[in-house]
Amino acid sequence: MQENRFKYEAIADNIRDAIRLGSLRTGDRLQSIRQTSRELGVSNASVFKAYYHLESEGLIECRPKSGYYVRYHLQDSQPPSCQLLNEDACEVSNQALIQEFLATKLAHPDHLDLSTAVPSTELLPIAGLKKSIQKSYLNDPRAATAYENTTGHSGLKRSICQFGLNWGSVIAENEVVITNGCMEAIALSLSILTEPGDTIALESPVYYGLLQLIQHLKLKIVEIPADPTTGISLDDLEQVIHHQDLKAILVIPNFNNPTGSLVPDENKQRLVAMATEHQIPIIEDDIYGELYFSEPRPKNCKSFDEDGWVIYCSSFSKTLVPGFRVGWCIPGRFHEEFVQRKYVTNISTSSISQAVIAHFLTHGRYDFYLKKLRSALKTQHLQYKRAIFDYFPGKIASSNPQGGFVLWLELPKNKNALKLYQAGVKASIVIAPGQMFFARADYKNYFRISFGKPFDEAVDQALKKLGSLAATL
Repeated sequence: MQENRFKYEAIADNIRDAIRLGSLRTGDRLQSIRQTSRELGVSNASVFKAYYHLESEGLIECRPKSGYYVRYHLQDSQPPSCQLLNEDACEVSNQALIQEFLATKLAHPDHLDLSTAVPSTELLPIAGLKKSIQKSYLNDPRAATAYENTTGHSGLKRSICQFGLNWGSVIAENEVVITNGCMEAIALSLSILTEPGDTIALESPVYYGLLQLIQHLKLKIVEIPADPTTGISLDDLEQVIHHQDLKAILVIPNFNNPTGSLVPDENKQRLVAMATEHQIPIIEDDIYGELYFSEPRPKNCKSFDEDGWVIYCSSFSKTLVPGFRVGWCIPGRFHEEFVQRKYVTNISTSSISQAVIAHFLTHGRYDFYLKKLRSALKTQHLQYKRAIFDYFPGKIASSNPQGGFVLWLELPKNKNALKLYQAGVKASIVIAPGQMFFARADYKNYFRISFGKPFDEAVDQALKKLGSLAATL
């Protein structure tokens, strides 16, 4: 079964690449299933499954009594533009907009939400999780009532250590601390590294929740421009390091939210070397690292860290159970301070949530589930992008993420994406206005759309409506 699965994916990838490169063009007829099966030496079922997936992505179509044809010429779009470096440290000034956005979502739960970067419930292994909830309690009733150790559930930490093998790292159980989501891991890290008024470096644009946290901690930031494809500009960061007293560097190197950028491995290695040389801690948010579309899994900064200057933070919120709020941290040389701060903040993370996830990782075929999730997100990414290109006026600039959930989109400079967001709300559609992802509210023509929801008629019509609204701005 695994072999057949590999074969159909390889066939689909080859045809997809041919369409992207223009070797197959819109209207071209594909070989029949039987002919392809004979030439490749695979079963008809493998070829049919490959064609089925390409059809679901909108790349090909089946014409009755005629065969399969290329429907859409997939092209990499022009990526959104990158900002110029401003070396001045600043405070976050977009809090009012973020609060308005969150209040709007809370007030309109019936609206079609294309703004939240989490997997749809339809993609989660609900049946397996229900079984793990039951089994984890039956195995140990204390799991639902007693405090867990401050550093976390032993079995869960052992499973997390195994993830490190995919990065090329060996992690010991006593290096891991379980947290209340990735956000707590980052908050605790910042709290032990900084004091109010300190300055940190942050790639820009960046997830608005991190900007809220930074404002709450009364920190100043220097926004380091991030390329929508390759991520944070290390040349700009190096320039800032020589002119600012930085207490930390906060990055999302794998499938950044909101741009979807992927920092190349050689850049990660250079970033760690820079931080180590200047003894500036890196707080690495790798919450999307497991959601890659193509093998192999991208490395993280932690895999290049030999001296403990990288504080690694991640979570199951984007891959398994958003509502459980279970994350983890590998604090490196800051381990003792981190555990102490964790204890005085909330003693420990929910014991039953940890037990359930530990059971699922051991018995729920987590790797198999993740492979299905990645495949679904890869398909949804292409479906959303095709619809956006079809419905939005002109040639809209779009990111080309290789993993994660989000598309970062740029309207012409004379257009205001905040107005598009407001018009969308009136039409019962919610997107994320781009101004929320910058400390300064200077960039008004960007917005983010999440493709975590399976593509269906409602999503298609919502994107069509947004395209018509964009044409009127």
